[in-house]
Amino acid sequence: MAREKSAGNGRLEEALANLIQSQAAMMQNQTAMMQNHTAMMQTQTAFLARISEIDARMVEVERINVARLAELERINAERFARIDERFARIDERFAQIDARFAQIEAILIEHNRILQGLPDAVRDKIGFKAPGS
Repeated sequence: MAREKSAGNGRLEEALANLIQSQAAMMQNQTAMMQNHTAMMQTQTAFLARISEIDARMVEVERINVARLAELERINAERFARIDERFARIDERFAQIDARFAQIEAILIEHNRILQGLPDAVRDKIGFKAPGS
């Protein structure tokens, strides 16, 4: 019977040894997991800091873009105002040209009327009478 106890004790000792070995492995795994968790937290902190930095840069870029857009709008407004002034002067000049052409046309019509009556006036002046009149 002493042998049976020792055989049974051997299995119990083997089981205890396996349990101790498993606990040691579990402790190592738990330590590794905590180290990985710490590294992940550091990475996440760095990532969040980077996101914050990018957000700050985006705000600054947006501020700069708004300022540039306002400046471009101001410049364009000035350019369009100058263009509108120039077109107004051109329109005024065309109106003057149209008025002068109307005067010239009236003068040409009057001269044409005078020239059409000139042959009869010359005949009358020199006393020429058409035969049969």
